[in-house]
Amino acid sequence: MSSRPKYAVKPDANQSDIIEELESLGFYVLNVSSLASCGFDLLVMGYNRHTYRPEWLAVEVKSEGGKLTERERKVQVSLMGMFGDEAPIVTAHETEDILDWYEAQK
Repeated sequence: MSSRPKYAVKPDANQSDIIEELESLGFYVLNVSSLASCGFDLLVMGYNRHTYRPEWLAVEVKSEGGKLTERERKVQVSLMGMFGDEAPIVTAHETEDILDWYEAQK
């Protein structure tokens, strides 16, 4: 029995632009989109704008109009159950969505 996804993993059209923009701003970005079981596409390390401590953020990248898969939704619900409204996960349509998350952290 194989644990491979039943479909080809295809990154969203905006994913490479988001990665490039984050890296140019000094963020560390791990592309984990090929690991379907993660339920998100990127792990981003950036500095909290208030404490200056580094923080990881799980990012699910979606093109405009894109919807979460059942697996992605379950991962987000699980993380929110563990961490509440400040769960370290965001669905991003553009780089600004990720920057907003870091800005909102206290």
